[in-house]
Amino acid sequence: MTPPFPNSGSVDFDDAGALDSCLTASDVEQLDLTGLPDSVVSSIDGQIAQIEMDLKKVHLLALSFRTPFFDEVVERRKNKEKGSDIGVRVRRSGFALEISYYRSAFRVRTGGKRITKSIFIRKSQEYRYGARDLSGLQSWEKELILEFEEVFSHCRKSSRQLVAARRALRNAKKSISEAF
Repeated sequence: MTPPFPNSGSVDFDDAGALDSCLTASDVEQLDLTGLPDSVVSSIDGQIAQIEMDLKKVHLLALSFRTPFFDEVVERRKNKEKGSDIGVRVRRSGFALEISYYRSAFRVRTGGKRITKSIFIRKSQEYRYGARDLSGLQSWEKELILEFEEVFSHCRKSSRQLVAARRALRNAKKSISEAF
């Protein structure tokens, strides 16, 4: 009697149909599974590469919202509206995405140059800034930050979850590589 799954010489571990027939067969021992760990590791490598690409996309998305934020701040300055010099920083350090707000605080002279020093505004929640974090800012500044915070908080959360998924896949790859 022929087994209901491919014979040991023609197994394609990336074929979902072949895998399903192997999983439903009662005598899997007849199948040569020597290439399976390498196939799993290869698949994990592909998933890690996709996550790294997705992290770059989230970073690019956050950068795309930085420009309209600064455009609005510049427009308010041109209209001579009262307020501090606020800004947003979007950067990646390794795989971590940082999106934070700052306000210019004071100017210093160093070697004949005037440098503006900024103070970062701390956030009290894990992924987003709340209204209480923005005390000391003008009402239009608070509204602007809270408006952009809808998108930036999603970017922070997505980035953190992608990094966690990447870490979990790397741990799984390490475990499989050590076991086989």
